[in-house]
Amino acid sequence: MWSYIITTMYSLGIGFLAMEALNVWKVTRLQQINIWSNPMKRSAKIPRLSGQTLLIGVLFGGSVVVYAFAQYYKSATQWSCLGHFTKETSNLWLPVVLVNTCAALAASSFSYFSLFTMKNIPQYRQKMDRFLSEEDYVVKWSVEKCYRNAVFLFFLPWLLLASWITLAISSDWVTNNTLNILTVVISFAYSAVNIMQSLITSPSPSCLICHDDTAQRLVADARSGDDV
Repeated sequence: MWSYIITTMYSLGIGFLAMEALNVWKVTRLQQINIWSNPMKRSAKIPRLSGQTLLIGVLFGGSVVVYAFAQYYKSATQWSCLGHFTKETSNLWLPVVLVNTCAALAASSFSYFSLFTMKNIPQYRQKMDRFLSEEDYVVKWSVEKCYRNAVFLFFLPWLLLASWITLAISSDWVTNNTLNILTVVISFAYSAVNIMQSLITSPSPSCLICHDDTAQRLVADARSGDDV
């Protein structure tokens, strides 16, 4: 059971990275603002966001469940919680690896198109800046987050894919020291890049307060001794 849950979570993670890369590409092409930013305030975005999320869940989660239950007794082992990797189970794992690889390739492709647009077609960014000049800081930062996230989405899906594959195989081939060391290195690399992504793409609370008009007014009133 745990092998299916863990494999599904890894697959969903790669799928949502591909979905985020598509979101970034559409932002750089001025087709939308960040789809994850305050969707409840834009009711027209809810059905599309829900449909894309459901599609990712069914495609990546469903593929793992179908293939896993089809060959349950071949993939389950007593010493590994991530499955059994032999020639007999290749029909089980190869389709799952192929689906995740396609998702990582799609994420890198959308990321590349986004970076190409940002570098070679600055008119899109200039038009976006004019639009954001009339928006509040939260909207501005949600769009800026997409621009900053583009480079991470180029290689982060591949690190997550490599982390899942090496972790799954090393948990089955427990005596292979080289594979175990490689698993630790890739896991540390993915964690480091993920932390860097969070630091670069997420604003600090003080930064939000400094650029929010309401917060600035409240702070000014508090300093002047007025009632808020």
